[in-house]
Amino acid sequence: MSVNIYPPVDLANGVIQTGSSDTRPLADRLREVSGLAGRPVIVSEWSFCGQDTECPNTHGAGFKVPTQADRAAAARLMVESMLREPTVVGTIHFRWVDMPPLGRWTLTGGDDSN
Repeated sequence: MSVNIYPPVDLANGVIQTGSSDTRPLADRLREVSGLAGRPVIVSEWSFCGQDTECPNTHGAGFKVPTQADRAAAARLMVESMLREPTVVGTIHFRWVDMPPLGRWTLTGGDDSN
């Protein structure tokens, strides 16, 4: 089962959350999804955006954190969380490089996040 998720992170408490209104650890939800599907899960797309770059972060996915250091901490927490979860068989971070500051699709206002 493949899922794309862009979850919020609570760095102060070291928790990747299920959603903005659901503060349970994301792993709880992934176990539910795996159980419903009867299959293991691969988290096939995720990322976090740091607000301290030239990218406006107005379009595109990814929970926004204040700094690149926070972005790195969130990414590390995400990977560590997935490694501890036996129902997760893989994870893929979305994009190796930031989007262009004017957006991926300049004429249509596409992703401009990092």
